[in-house]
Amino acid sequence: MTGSLQKKSNKYYVVLNLYDEEGKRIPKWIPTDILVESGSKRTDKENKTKAAQYLTDMLRKYDNTVWSEMLFADFLYNWIEYKKNARRKIESESIDDYEGYIRRHIDPFFRKRGTKVCDMDAEAIEDFYTHMEQKGQTGNSILHYRIPIKGALELAVRKHFLHSNPTMQAEAPEKEKPPFDYFSLSELESFLDEIRGVEFLYPLIQLTADYGVRRSEVLGLKWSAIDFENDAFEIRHTVRQVKKLRGKDKTKTEKSKRSFPLTASIKRMLLELKEKEEKNREQFGESYIENKYVFKWEDGRLIRPDYVTSVWIKLMKKHSPSHQITFHQLRHSCASNLIKLGFSLAEICEWLGHSSIQITKDVYGHLDFEHKKRMALALERKTLESDQKTAHGESRQDNSPLQKGAKNIISFAGRKQARMEPEFAR
Repeated sequence: MTGSLQKKSNKYYVVLNLYDEEGKRIPKWIPTDILVESGSKRTDKENKTKAAQYLTDMLRKYDNTVWSEMLFADFLYNWIEYKKNARRKIESESIDDYEGYIRRHIDPFFRKRGTKVCDMDAEAIEDFYTHMEQKGQTGNSILHYRIPIKGALELAVRKHFLHSNPTMQAEAPEKEKPPFDYFSLSELESFLDEIRGVEFLYPLIQLTADYGVRRSEVLGLKWSAIDFENDAFEIRHTVRQVKKLRGKDKTKTEKSKRSFPLTASIKRMLLELKEKEEKNREQFGESYIENKYVFKWEDGRLIRPDYVTSVWIKLMKKHSPSHQITFHQLRHSCASNLIKLGFSLAEICEWLGHSSIQITKDVYGHLDFEHKKRMALALERKTLESDQKTAHGESRQDNSPLQKGAKNIISFAGRKQARMEPEFAR
């Protein structure tokens, strides 16, 4: 929106440059009743300043009217551009996520309704939530879609297109806790035995299962992060994909950067992969795509994250039809089995690279309590054995402080367990 100050009949007029649907300029004259010449130079100067401020106010008013009349579906893309150039920039992967949510779900709904920015209210947002639920979207997915809606409307408030953000008044769906599941050690060994030697992704799956790394982390593993001499490797790089495949020298959080010891079997497997890579490089010659990643196609191309997931689903149906878990639940399997082997939640937190131990407690606390119950039972058995060796005529089975303590722990653990449920995995 542009405009200027014009003088007419000794008064200032604000002239705004408006345009019709064909782009033809239509000047709009707005009287100010502010005198150009009043007979006093000081007053004339003050009047000119007042007129300039009036022009600014009118430009803002009409500009806001134009923007607030914009379709909300169009305004969402303006918000995306704003976020790309904002002082506090967000990750490019997040921008890709938000654009995907807008393009696939939010834009079609609000564009079909013809909803303008000025028409956005809590009811319109709740209608969107309901529509998504009817299409089978989960509460967690809808909460993801809520992020760009809320962000765009925050910008509308900052620009004075709206008085308040209606997202805050709209009733959002509850965050859902997905079923917690994992493979036991025996199930995991059986499954890996079946796909060993026949599945291209076996090495990637084996490493994921052994160390409980995230999908983005195992795909982001580089040869430079592996120290074969000292039998160790580091997680410090990730590969993700939304619109395109992105590799970054960055992990989910700072604590996700961690190092692991190389087991003998994993070291042997990685050395075999390195040898195969050299053979592939020779075989493909100039057409080989050079990169520094461990897990890749024979011609050097990166493996897409969604390909890993699709292959995993097929493997589950074929080799474990009665008990199917997700690829991410390999991470749960690793942690759960470590807990059963006696490792503490603090150790699991460090192993998985959680940003805080509270996350570990939320996800695996119920398993830790089961472990404590087994400890208490072991303590009780040990006490009973000790009681049987007590001198003749003395019976401490009911009065032993250790046994009473064990019974109290078991009782408390049972009550606590009844109240605990696994939380959503981070």
